[in-house]
Amino acid sequence: MEGGVGLSKTFIRGSQRPGKHRDDDNLYLDIPESRPRGGSWVFRYTLGGKAKTIGLGGPSRDTDAVRADSARYRKWLEPASTHVLV
Repeated sequence: MEGGVGLSKTFIRGSQRPGKHRDDDNLYLDIPESRPRGGSWVFRYTLGGKAKTIGLGGPSRDTDAVRADSARYRKWLEPASTHVLV
């Protein structure tokens, strides 16, 4: 993990608290108020000054796989000077 806080597997499994919970650079567990047992992993970045997100699956998805996908997207975006990672 590159500079992220790293959510514990216990938190991820039992999380019902709504909000955007940061796991790693650009990687968040997004739990909406309307569905506290739902939620999804999202990769957040900006492109041309506009905020963008890429969905990476639900909270039950393997955390290591989600983090690997996030790292791939981060690496893919690095060469482009027009992309800003948030």
